[in-house]
Amino acid sequence: MLMHWALPMLTELLPEDILADLPQSFCNPHLEFNEEAESLPCYNALTGDVLFRSPTPGARRVSRQALRRLFTRGVDIRWNKALSRLSKTEDGGAVVLEFEDGEKFEAEQVLGADGVSSKTRELLAGAERARVQRSGFLFATGITQYGDAEKTEAILKTHPVAALMMGTSSVGAVGSTLFPQNLSVAPFDSRLCSTP
Repeated sequence: MLMHWALPMLTELLPEDILADLPQSFCNPHLEFNEEAESLPCYNALTGDVLFRSPTPGARRVSRQALRRLFTRGVDIRWNKALSRLSKTEDGGAVVLEFEDGEKFEAEQVLGADGVSSKTRELLAGAERARVQRSGFLFATGITQYGDAEKTEAILKTHPVAALMMGTSSVGAVGSTLFPQNLSVAPFDSRLCSTP
């Protein structure tokens, strides 16, 4: 995942100890960040020509798993819960979350980070307004194993962090990720992919 426009907000919101450990989530901690690495090129997928290059100063490609581990450090998270209702306490000082298993929990704030089919968004905005609006574009990400030097080199040559390709009806992206050698990566399963 490429972190760019959110970085100034994260810098204001995150505690100093989390910010100090942010480099642990970088996909390529050995990359020398410069003007080229801190830009996002967009290629014409039909011709290979660079359409434009957006400056992304301070941008970093991060591992979602590593970032999740970092951001959840010391946070009370209720995993595997299905939200069924949101309401306010009588005095309005807290939010009451009700889950499908009957558990209730009071919180000062609720952050709905539950994806494209967000139940939180549905409860707050209503089912019709929360419905996903498809763009008509297919966004695909290509993945190669680090051991496949030829493919990996081709990706890094395109851009050392990430690049976009725009076609007439699809958008693609490539990026590099370093994994520890002892981390096993699940093989690709086409059943996990869906197109709009």
